[in-house]
Amino acid sequence: MKIFKKLAIFTSLYLLGTNFLYAAQGSGLATVYKINVNKVELCETGSTIANCLNPITVSKVGLSTEVDLASITAGESAATLGNFGLAKAGTTYTFIQMTINRALTIKGSATADSTICYTKGDGNLNGTHGLAEETASDSTEATMYVPPFVDATNYPGINSVGDATGAGARIAGTVDAADTHFQARQALAAPFTLDPTAIPTVKIAFGTNTSVTVSDGENCDGAATMYATPPDASITIQGQ
Repeated sequence: MKIFKKLAIFTSLYLLGTNFLYAAQGSGLATVYKINVNKVELCETGSTIANCLNPITVSKVGLSTEVDLASITAGESAATLGNFGLAKAGTTYTFIQMTINRALTIKGSATADSTICYTKGDGNLNGTHGLAEETASDSTEATMYVPPFVDATNYPGINSVGDATGAGARIAGTVDAADTHFQARQALAAPFTLDPTAIPTVKIAFGTNTSVTVSDGENCDGAATMYATPPDASITIQGQ
């Protein structure tokens, strides 16, 4: 009989920090929302939101899984990102950590000040918003980024890293403008201990109804006012 454990791991795991620097004026549907996951790790008992203790990789080496979250029917699993069977048998894990590219590919619209604003142009690693457009037919996919910040008090579960392998990790609560990737940690809803006779996998599911935001609707046309906001997300551990 298959065992399903639904873990309450939501938005903060994947895209912490994408909206807290800016006052949101209006959020809307992203019809394209691509993230690139490069590594999934489990963290042993004793880990904290700020520190993944003795991480073990449960994704394949060189993982580069691009997932268009907006193309997934609500409630469906977007992709198999990890194999928890790679964990150490008998070891208990209490946190999960993911390494994700800071660049997000997004197309969508949001309404603020009675104006519908559409994605049009790219943002920047330094935190610059993406360009907006008021004509729907001119809307394009745009690259937006998890912004740089320093706030260990409110965001200890995220830090940037120098590359997809997780090298050069910054201290918890810091995303540096020069770094291309970030790590995000979240406590598992319940501790996980591998049973070698029931090898599980992990899947994620998303919703993107409020995953693009405009900071200034009244003056959005041709201005850098669009940015990414987190999708709804959850993780399912599936075993046999």
